[in-house]
Amino acid sequence: MSKKRLGSLLLLTAVVMFGLGFVTGILFTVTDKTVTSTQSYVASEQPTYVISTDGTTIRALSTATGKVEFSGTDAATIIMDAAVPNSKVLIKAGTYIVNKEITIENSNVELYGEGQTVSILKEAAGADCDIIGMSQVSNIYIHDLQLDGNRLNEAFSNSSEGNGIIAWRVTALTIANNYVHDNRNFGINISECTNTQVLNNLIVNSDANGITVDNQGGGSRGGIVARGNTVNGASDVGITSWYGYDFLAQNNTIENVMMNTSPYAANSHVGMYVEQGGSKITYRGNQIENVGTALEATGGTAILFYANTAHNCLIAFYADHVNGLTLTNSTFDGIPTAPKADLPYYALDLDPEITSAIVTGNQFIKFNVTSGIVIALNPPNGTFSDNTIDTANGTYQAIYIRTPSGWTLQNNTIITTTSTTAPTSTTTALSHPSLHPRDELPLAVTPDSNGWYVSLTSLPRNLSKCFLKSTGLEGS
Repeated sequence: MSKKRLGSLLLLTAVVMFGLGFVTGILFTVTDKTVTSTQSYVASEQPTYVISTDGTTIRALSTATGKVEFSGTDAATIIMDAAVPNSKVLIKAGTYIVNKEITIENSNVELYGEGQTVSILKEAAGADCDIIGMSQVSNIYIHDLQLDGNRLNEAFSNSSEGNGIIAWRVTALTIANNYVHDNRNFGINISECTNTQVLNNLIVNSDANGITVDNQGGGSRGGIVARGNTVNGASDVGITSWYGYDFLAQNNTIENVMMNTSPYAANSHVGMYVEQGGSKITYRGNQIENVGTALEATGGTAILFYANTAHNCLIAFYADHVNGLTLTNSTFDGIPTAPKADLPYYALDLDPEITSAIVTGNQFIKFNVTSGIVIALNPPNGTFSDNTIDTANGTYQAIYIRTPSGWTLQNNTIITTTSTTAPTSTTTALSHPSLHPRDELPLAVTPDSNGWYVSLTSLPRNLSKCFLKSTGLEGS
């Protein structure tokens, strides 16, 4: 979706301890798709096979025999031949052109490079494949590689292929410290896996999602952690859970989900998403910047968003069909200078199909909205407390509540010309029970004595847009 070029300075200093070894301290400079490193990879143990290339021929040297046991021009085949059970396959510095998926068919395999800036697996033009894939294996460790999806030279389609790494029903999988970029679909796709860690990867320019975790097949597969990753550039979602179960996304950085090249024609521009249900999902301590919607949840049970920070987002939070939703201790900054055509209806929008909603300790600052309402609370009940809401110096109504009697409000601060504290009672909150809030657009507001903002005039949405255009007030 990006209307901006990806150009930012990312400082990634990661210390990750594994049973097999460690990776430490790499400094990256990202400008478009260029990465430089100041420190080389430190190998954990002696590899079983060493893969090397002279630019034409790929060779797999066995460290046990000291002989080249596999050689040829097909990089994927040579790497797969070396990835036998209980093997450690080191890919030496060089660029390896991948014409088909590198499928890890055996358990207990470590596939790694000498560093994500030097050991490069690049998808061949027109190959239209996943770079690394695996299914129904266990104990897999992939690290310190660069995976180049070569997206501008691949077919543009909505097929399930075009991923940097895809894993299905894998147990005990670790994907760490890789640079995954320019993939037609997802950067990393974790499907129905168990006990999986996605750690400290840099994922750039994914046409769909940066990281996808799904458990569409159901069951208790879970124990998935995505921690310390940076997703810079995507069209649909930075990190998403699709029917997820027992998934923690923590301390990730999501930036520039503003591309417009979704293979599904979605271009949804969401920072972090809980999609289509799932349970026991936590998004904690993540940093999000330059997205359409910072956080979103459409379905699920026991969904927690805790201590996340979002800057330059059009919408702070949207949710529907969630049973047990908590949004707490998070900060959201809008885009005060956003074009009128891009403005949302609300900064926070909870639809009626939510039960047990708790929204507490959050800040909603600098949002422009076309509805004139910053916060829309439509579920039948919930708690909204200790939040801070910026009403743009009184331009907007702070809170809309569809069913005031079902909500507990207390200790919320409404920032107008001078800050005031909202009353603990819900009796002054605006309510139009005969209309869904998405069908109404307040056209004039006035402050009451408590610092709340009450709509004086509303029109059905299908009439209001024409009215605003005729009066020149559209988007104001």
